[in-house]
Amino acid sequence: MFPVVVLGTTGAFYLFVIYLIGFPLAKLLFRDSKWYENAVKKM
Repeated sequence: MFPVVVLGTTGAFYLFVIYLIGFPLAKLLFRDSKWYENAVKKM
């Protein structure tokens, strides 16, 4: 609800689409890094 109030419906939709594409892409890009391995172990 918060993004809709701040960004409007169009902005919230674009933010949602970027999240759907960007989050899995970031996980793929960082999965071999030392930082990501340490973060996964801490979870």
